[in-house]
Amino acid sequence: MTAHIDATGLRLPDVSGIAPKCNLEAELDLLAACLSKPDVFDTVQDLLRSEHFYAPQLRVLWVGCQGVADAGEVVSTATVRNFLRDRNLLDKAGGVELIESLEFSRPAVVMPERVAAVI
Repeated sequence: MTAHIDATGLRLPDVSGIAPKCNLEAELDLLAACLSKPDVFDTVQDLLRSEHFYAPQLRVLWVGCQGVADAGEVVSTATVRNFLRDRNLLDKAGGVELIESLEFSRPAVVMPERVAAVI
């Protein structure tokens, strides 16, 4: 599978002609857990890459979580929102509304490793 670079500079797999597996509910649940509980991101960060996420907005959001963690900061709604805003990626991640709604609208993830495995 070859990769291409989209407008944001993210390396995304070329999935043309392939029906990728997709579990948007799991993606949303896991990202919500990462934003609301920093230890969740620490638990799953080595299990996933941005290309594991089907929705482009969620790929960008995952990159934001990684960027915050790489900068030595705690992954949270505020730090990821600010990271993306500073890089003009906030709209590509679904905007403030999506990011802030994830914190309060998704169920708690009890076993993040298992959720990561289905993404």
